[in-house]
Amino acid sequence: MKRRASIPYRAIPVLLFLTALIPRLLRPVSRPLVWYLRSAHFIDAVLAGDWANTVYSEHPGVGLMWPVGIGLKVYWTLSGISPAAYTVPPDFEPIHFFGPVPLAEISAGIAPLALLISLGIVVAWWMLLRLFDQPTATAAGFLLALSPYYLTQSKVLHLDAWMATLMLLSALALLLYRRERRRRWLLLSGALGGLATLVKTPAIFLLPFAGLVLLVDLLQRAIREPQSLTRSAIRDLLLPLAIWLATAALVYVALFPTLWVDPQKGLGAVMWGITHHASTAHDTPTYFLGQVLKEDPGPVFYAVALLFRTGEVELTFLAVAVATGALWWIRHRRIPPKGIDLLLLVAYAFFFLAQMSLGAKKMPRYVLPSILALDVLAAAAIVAWARSLAGDHRRWAAALMALPLLVQAGLVLPRHPYYGTGLNWIAGGPTAAARAILIGEEGEGLADLAAYLNERPDAEHLTVAAQLKHVFNQTFRGTTVDIDEPADYLVFHRNYTVRDYKVEQWGGLWERYAPRTPEQEVAFDGVPYAWLYPALPSDVPPEHSAQVHLGTGFRFLGYDLRSTEVAPGDRVPFVLYWQATEPVTADLSIFVHLLAPSGDLVWQDDGAAAHGTRPTWSWPVGETVADPHTIALPADLPEGEYLLTTGLYDWQTGERLPAFGSDGARLAEDRIEVARLTVHHPRTHPAAWIARGLAGLVLASALFATWRER
Repeated sequence: MKRRASIPYRAIPVLLFLTALIPRLLRPVSRPLVWYLRSAHFIDAVLAGDWANTVYSEHPGVGLMWPVGIGLKVYWTLSGISPAAYTVPPDFEPIHFFGPVPLAEISAGIAPLALLISLGIVVAWWMLLRLFDQPTATAAGFLLALSPYYLTQSKVLHLDAWMATLMLLSALALLLYRRERRRRWLLLSGALGGLATLVKTPAIFLLPFAGLVLLVDLLQRAIREPQSLTRSAIRDLLLPLAIWLATAALVYVALFPTLWVDPQKGLGAVMWGITHHASTAHDTPTYFLGQVLKEDPGPVFYAVALLFRTGEVELTFLAVAVATGALWWIRHRRIPPKGIDLLLLVAYAFFFLAQMSLGAKKMPRYVLPSILALDVLAAAAIVAWARSLAGDHRRWAAALMALPLLVQAGLVLPRHPYYGTGLNWIAGGPTAAARAILIGEEGEGLADLAAYLNERPDAEHLTVAAQLKHVFNQTFRGTTVDIDEPADYLVFHRNYTVRDYKVEQWGGLWERYAPRTPEQEVAFDGVPYAWLYPALPSDVPPEHSAQVHLGTGFRFLGYDLRSTEVAPGDRVPFVLYWQATEPVTADLSIFVHLLAPSGDLVWQDDGAAAHGTRPTWSWPVGETVADPHTIALPADLPEGEYLLTTGLYDWQTGERLPAFGSDGARLAEDRIEVARLTVHHPRTHPAAWIARGLAGLVLASALFATWRER
């Protein structure tokens, strides 16, 4: 008689579904509006029978636009609103669409995506239950539900999280086909693969992965049952691969309306995307290892991104899996059947990253499919670790299995809704990640600044100039304009400032405002993400005042500089303030020098004020002249105390104007000592050492337990 499932067992998929769904559904953080607009026009074109005009991207994104478009259409119908998408025509370039789109409308698009991804995680749990066992499936399910970067991308109207989910399910179905030899798994894998490729073309990786899985199965069978290799290759490799490909192609065509009436148009767009992205880097700059890059960041990009974007629990138990797996091999010289499935998932993760590394276009979110596969490996390591430590004590084993999952939840869930701010402490944490990769991809923190302003009684009458204005205006009650337009407040975000994105639009403003103390700053783990500044009047005084007279007609009023603690490679903005005390006809230059402890010149910026736009002869008497500068510290700058100095001189003779302090005494070398910058190499955060210590203990305990087993 078949044993009935226990209540706790039945509760697992429900609890898993809710754990995955709730954080994905509540407070979406959607930076891109591209797929909102595309999905809105896609579903309208489908319903109007205009199938030829349902190709909106080379990706092609159709697998995303179906559920998102349906979600939006249902919301529009029920709410009776006029969609924000209808403010522009269907052929409007979506990358230039900045809304405003109300957050409720964004949520309506994300809701079906969150629902499908959460269901996908439950289906993955069920597949893993068949592949491995209940503890491994449960651990993997909750690691997937709480994976910080997966969570982050699942809350965004974009392609990668949904593609990664479908790819994982397709890969697991392939492994089940290898294990059970039931054609339904092969058909399911092909269908999921076709749908994943319909979301985004890199999912075509599943085709060679299917070939690898089938080839491994063929070789295993050949070793166990020697027979005609040609016949086996046709029956066990070529025929299943053809069935997989045919199923994928059928789903691809069945759900891509453009292919029904104009296949050349649809496939032409996809093929253009493949060739273009393989040879052309992203058209926006990225930040990698301290440099702003407009070209391919190189083959190590994804390794570094993966290191910071996996969770601490996942990375720890991946190390456990590698170490204990090596010990098992040394001792037994064989691989168990479940071990082959795990190795195939490792190959899936590795070769997908290898495929993505071949293209010039690279973004951190492209590591997501590999993270999901590695989560399964980490879950298997958690179960093996708990069992080896607990021995025959089942309750102890269950408690040990639950412990890493509770740690994962404790590290991730308090970050709601900004899960993307979680960056692996074992790798160095957020401060190290901020120097290595682009973080703040989704505009994290902007909603907090909007909420701060919304508390003001006059919020609806305020105008804010913002970077990522299409994110800020989702929740701000007032008016949001471009960053270079007149406004009451300015909002900056590291997504732009760190990588110089559209720097020609805001670079001068940032150099002017960044040295000052913002009215509000949003930071996570000590890393600032977003800044709010009131608009500066022309006569604003310096934050650090001084009274230095130069010659008979000039005064140095002070400077703005937020911090004197800096690191090699930093860009340090500051502003000097000058004033003419009598009419000026002379054309003098300002010198700004950074001196090493030895007195040697490290950096200089000489010339007229405000980057050459305000020569001294243009200074009216009494006007405060703001003179912004940015020091680019060399990456190899030694530690020490560096002196920032300034003054005026005649550029024709090189003679400096006499400089006198507030006490009337003449300053040495006629130079003003503005500030002393203390240069330190970045220090490892204590939390990183704690995380590494705990990970080391877990790894040591796993090695010890594995070694003592006989």
